[in-house]
Parts: sequence; structure tokens; C-alpha cells
Amino acid sequence: DGVTEARNARDESFGLEKLEATVRAASELRAHEICKAITTAVRDFSSEVGGPEDDLTISIIKVR
Repeated sequence: DGVTEARNARDESFGLEKLEATVRAASELRAHEICKAITTAVRDFSSEVGGPEDDLTISIIKVR
């Protein structure tokens, strides 16, 4: 929650495509590292407006 809705200074949303790209890029990492990658990507994306307006809820489930 809050991840795809995060907005930047141009009022663009982080969106599902950026979330998918972030998860793919971090897919070989441990679950807590994927969570950190997503959090960092969202905060960087929305840094010009002081970060995300909403809290971020992220659940990672890795299947072997």
C-alpha cells in the first residue's frame, strides 16, 4: 500500500511498472533487501516533494 500511489514533482505516480522493474532488478536478493530496494526507489522517486505522502506497506514472499 502506498507504493504505486507515490507521486513525484510532476504529479506522476510511481506505478505498477516501476514497482515491477524494481522487484525484477532485486529478485536475487533476500526478502528484506528487496523491501529496502522498493523503499529506496519510492523515496528517491518522490524526494522532490518530500517523500511519499502515505505510509508504505510492503510484503515480500520468496518461493524456492
